[in-house]
Amino acid sequence: MKKAVLLVLVFSAVSVFAKPLNYSLQSCHLKSSSPDKINIVFVPSGFNSDKVAFQKNVENTVKVFESFDPVSPAIVGLEYSMSFAGIEKKAFCKFNCSGIKRLLCCDVKTSKKMASSCGPYVDQVIVVHNSLQYGGAGYRSKNVATTSIHPKSALVAVHELGHSLFKLGDEYTSGKGTPSNSANCQDKTCTNWSDLLKDRMKAVSCGGSGCKGGAYYTAGETIMKSLTLPFLASNERISCCVYRKRLKNLPAYCSKFFKYGRGLDNFCDSVNKIIPPTMNARTLNINLQKIDGSWSVQQSFISDRFVPEDQALEKQIEKKKVFKVVIAGIEHNILVAETEGVEYHTGDSFENAQIQNLYSTAQIVLGEKLDFTGRFEVFDGGELIYRGSY
Repeated sequence: MKKAVLLVLVFSAVSVFAKPLNYSLQSCHLKSSSPDKINIVFVPSGFNSDKVAFQKNVENTVKVFESFDPVSPAIVGLEYSMSFAGIEKKAFCKFNCSGIKRLLCCDVKTSKKMASSCGPYVDQVIVVHNSLQYGGAGYRSKNVATTSIHPKSALVAVHELGHSLFKLGDEYTSGKGTPSNSANCQDKTCTNWSDLLKDRMKAVSCGGSGCKGGAYYTAGETIMKSLTLPFLASNERISCCVYRKRLKNLPAYCSKFFKYGRGLDNFCDSVNKIIPPTMNARTLNINLQKIDGSWSVQQSFISDRFVPEDQALEKQIEKKKVFKVVIAGIEHNILVAETEGVEYHTGDSFENAQIQNLYSTAQIVLGEKLDFTGRFEVFDGGELIYRGSY
């Protein structure tokens, strides 16, 4: 492990369902985020250089996390930290976002820049806004959650991590959860947990009048509906799918899902499109630019981290151009903006690899293993413009 992370957890793992040891909370400059862990960093908004107040709030929040298995700091490989970088900055969050009084919106770029002081591998950011007002937000596509210092702020943070880390939808009727974007919102068949119902797993149901407009069904009353409630089995299983993609050792609470229903692996494979791979994965990154009217590959490089971006960027592209990338004998399309110096990239997805949009890089996920080698070619129409290896 490297240098630089605050509130970092120290563990040891032995078996697939290893029991965690006690953890310790340490300052950001003592450790760095690690590529083989899920790293969650707290950052401050509006604390006016008051490190003591910020740290106390974070420690109290993580203490509450202990009561929820999916976000417990006792999970081997789940590492919490807090960054003091920028604590002197003015507040970068505001309530009443989009006209919703409790919705706490924050500047995502600022929060991520502050979190980056804890190292290069940051998976999630939790912004703590120095206000007693109740509220928060979960940026699902940007892996950012927000909360305040309200007495219920720790529970708000748990709920918002449900969005940003586990991609769960709100189960109350004013939320936006639907079967197409949230594995915990289903039609009347309750397909995603019907196997748990069949096996009569405790506290799993198929109740209507939930999620967006009350038009869908949920597996029971959970924290995605009200802060006074637990995750419950169905949503716990969804969280296990996130950990399955990333951690060497699954949390102990996940073990039961190998015995119930269709089994954890089969279930996770079935919801893979809804829960994107925010995990370590060897990726091929291709920088495409248009210079003096001609397109060329300026750079190609390998990284060990998949970085999902906002799919809405595609809507902002007016002029588009498609390139073809041939990798491992399979053709994939890369859609880029037809501009000088490419601003946005979008792409398609396929089985075990994905092309995601990045600001100036098309990113192809090769897989979870980090020992892939091979060659690739980039075509502009029928013309070969680049041949490389990885």
